[in-house]
Amino acid sequence: MLPFARRVKDKARKDTDCIAIDTGILSELYSYGITKEQLSNLKALADYMSTKYRKSDGKMIIEITNKQLRMYLGEEEDERVQGTEGIEGVPVYKEQP
Repeated sequence: MLPFARRVKDKARKDTDCIAIDTGILSELYSYGITKEQLSNLKALADYMSTKYRKSDGKMIIEITNKQLRMYLGEEEDERVQGTEGIEGVPVYKEQP
C-alpha cells in the first residue's frame, strides 16, 4: 500500500469510494520531475484535481474518488507496477532489483 494514501471511512467506519492522500504524494511527484514551481503544495494539487482539501486526524489531506483518481493516473501500467494489490484504483510501486 502507498504510505501517503488510505481509504476514507464513513461514520460507521466502513470503507467508502474515496481515498485520502496526504503530503507524502508531493515527494513522490517531485521524484518524477514535477517541480515545486509547478506544484507548490497539497492545496495546489487539490485545486488542480478539483477535489476536496481538508484536515483529517490533524493532517491536511486531499479526498478524491477512485473515478477522479483514474482520470489523472489512467489505466495504463508502467514497468514498475506490480499488479493491483493495495488501494483499488491506485497502482502499487515496488523497488526493482
